[in-house]
Amino acid sequence: DLLTLTKNSLEEKGYTVKTYSNWEDAEKYLHKNEPDLIMLDVFMHTHDGLNICNKLKSSGFTRHIPILILSGFSQLSNSATEEFGANGFLAKPFEIKALLKKIHTILSRKK
Repeated sequence: DLLTLTKNSLEEKGYTVKTYSNWEDAEKYLHKNEPDLIMLDVFMHTHDGLNICNKLKSSGFTRHIPILILSGFSQLSNSATEEFGANGFLAKPFEIKALLKKIHTILSRKK
């Protein structure tokens, strides 16, 4: 599946990747850890990724962590996702090369 392929590809490039299939487990992780980047799919099994993005950007604990929004709906755009506080957007399906470029761009802005 796309999640496993993406995780494996990023790990091959030296990134440490944590994946969660539900928001509750991801939220527990974020209470104890601070990732360099959060990637959110717009449509998750039980939650709306854009609302979670907004929630993360509204919290003093996580607002500084960059967020990359992924979506199969290409009509969403950077400007639309930025309204929710996202730092970037990538339409699915995507090439790993495009994802790596987007991650690099977002992380280089963080420094």
